[in-house]
Amino acid sequence: MTHRWKEEMQRVHKYKYPSGKLRYTIDSPLSKTLREIVVDRGFDEALDWLLEIMDVNVDGLLEGDSPQARGLLTYLEMYESGDLEILGIDGEGPAGQFYELGAGVLNSFGDFTELCDLSLRHLEKTIETGHTGRNRLRRPTLEEAQWEELEDDIMNIEDEVLRENVLGVFWGGCERQFMQRVGLPLGAFQDGLSLIRYMLGAKGNGSFSDKVKYGAQISLSMGFFFFVFGGGAQEHFALKDSLMTARVVLGFLGAASRRRRRGELYWKALQALLKVYKRPNLLWEPKKRKFSE
Repeated sequence: MTHRWKEEMQRVHKYKYPSGKLRYTIDSPLSKTLREIVVDRGFDEALDWLLEIMDVNVDGLLEGDSPQARGLLTYLEMYESGDLEILGIDGEGPAGQFYELGAGVLNSFGDFTELCDLSLRHLEKTIETGHTGRNRLRRPTLEEAQWEELEDDIMNIEDEVLRENVLGVFWGGCERQFMQRVGLPLGAFQDGLSLIRYMLGAKGNGSFSDKVKYGAQISLSMGFFFFVFGGGAQEHFALKDSLMTARVVLGFLGAASRRRRRGELYWKALQALLKVYKRPNLLWEPKKRKFSE
């Protein structure tokens, strides 16, 4: 264990643990090793290692005429053209009624250009929703309270996503409902969560069968990627989430492309990586314990 990794572990443990499956998967041998590789070697090598230990067969994913196979092939060809840019978009608010919207474009060099960062997070929840309990009230939406600024940003986002080398992505959620309502072209956007589920062999609901290696040790929630690749908890700020969405999708496409081409230098580097960062224990089971708040 490197000194940098020890320092990183001390820093990460200061963050509050999340709830649900995520609270267990971030403690798995797989996620800890992924984070260690990110700290020591970088994002790309961590994803190369992940696809290898999970036995991802990129050629197999591209076989057939399913929408998933056709889509992945299209995105890989865009990536391999050398000038792919990812437009990430994320909103905060119930059922696509966003009080916050973030969007930006990430290029292959890692430069992120902000397109939208609008928020009414500072306003109190005063509008009745018709529900009971914690969802009884909501904030005003951007469409209700900040339409002029939102409309300008929507037009800018549309101009960018319709460029030939740009792929728009969101991460599950209700972005599709919002985009349809404000007139963004749905065909220019891909659900990044569905794409990564397909690549890693997860079911449509995000769960993994017992046949998928290490499926029990990974979560495909955005919170997992913030912990593993960002080193901290997801704060649910739309602009930050849009950047992480773009980073994850671009990173996975890059890893799949390198694996697909199978260059000699790639395989040598991968074998050297596996000598340092061993395959995690497949028999790991999450500890049923309480986490402090």
